[in-house]
Amino acid sequence: MNDSKYTSNPLRRRVDISNIEKQKIDNNYSSKAKQFGSVGLVRKLLIFGFCFALYMLTHIKSTHPPIENKHSSTSIPLQSSNFKDVTSAQAVPYPRKMSETENDIYFIHIPKAGGTSVDSLMNDIVVIRGRTKKNKRKKKYRGGEHYDWSWVLERGNPDINADVISFLRDPVARASSHFHFSKNLPWAKKGSHSFVHQSFEEYLENPSFMDPLIDGLGGVEFLAGTASPSSTWIKSNTRNEKERSYLRRNMTANALQAAHNLDRTVYFGLLEDIPRSMKLLQISLDLDQPPKFPKKNNNKQNKKKQKEEISPEVISKIEPYMPGDIWLYKYAKLLFEARYNYATGKSKDYIHPELPPIPPEGLRAEK
Repeated sequence: MNDSKYTSNPLRRRVDISNIEKQKIDNNYSSKAKQFGSVGLVRKLLIFGFCFALYMLTHIKSTHPPIENKHSSTSIPLQSSNFKDVTSAQAVPYPRKMSETENDIYFIHIPKAGGTSVDSLMNDIVVIRGRTKKNKRKKKYRGGEHYDWSWVLERGNPDINADVISFLRDPVARASSHFHFSKNLPWAKKGSHSFVHQSFEEYLENPSFMDPLIDGLGGVEFLAGTASPSSTWIKSNTRNEKERSYLRRNMTANALQAAHNLDRTVYFGLLEDIPRSMKLLQISLDLDQPPKFPKKNNNKQNKKKQKEEISPEVISKIEPYMPGDIWLYKYAKLLFEARYNYATGKSKDYIHPELPPIPPEGLRAEK
């Protein structure tokens, strides 16, 4: 049959036109459907993104609750994942040894607390002797300078790939040593500073030079990772300065953070208990015998004076200046005892100590 007959037929022509219009409608609908599908996908993605962000916000709040002082009704919020809830039992790590890892060793050097001697000792053990018994790789020792916990966090995780050690000293004795050490510094000798000619007890009557009495220099700011940017001799990470500044203004929270980080150290010693500190170091590094603690940067002329000057009267005068460091040292002694008893087999199970009580008014230093 001739196709022209179909096109010339009015009925057939109407059918063809209807098919053409139908095709146009189908094509138009298909285009609209595709467009709607794209918009719908974007809308679904936006809704999913909003729900996910809401979930993460809720999750972060639940997993990082505020630090609560159990001895006070006030709650101290912290806003960084680096500052965790130190009152949680889950925050307490089990004691371990340096010889169990190939991690680099970071020494938190608190001034006038035997740090120069520790540097000398650790350099001899780790750098010169090279390896401990169980290690295949030579461990690196990062000492010889002052830095705080925040500086360590830039380079490693103390719970995973960084072994942090430290040495602490009674804050009153440390302040006295800091005072006498400062007398021999070039700027003190050249200037007309009254404290250079004073005894420690005379100095405490009217302190003109406050560095020895700064609360935090005895351990809190170093272990909490909150060293002040004005202390240019202490290396720290100032990127999260808002949180660090907050802690410096709130000594109770600062000291609690320092205690939490002290828990995370793989080893620390006490200058007032050298024999047992060296025994712990021997066990931690799997040494054949306790190492001999060298005496470095020690002012022999002032040592006798310091012992004579730290009387009960001097202690009562100096303690109000540094409640944070004194509280931390009390906890350090309890933690040291628990670790020593467990490491030496005196206690079968590790019993983690409770935090010392905090006054209702918090840890506030005299101005």
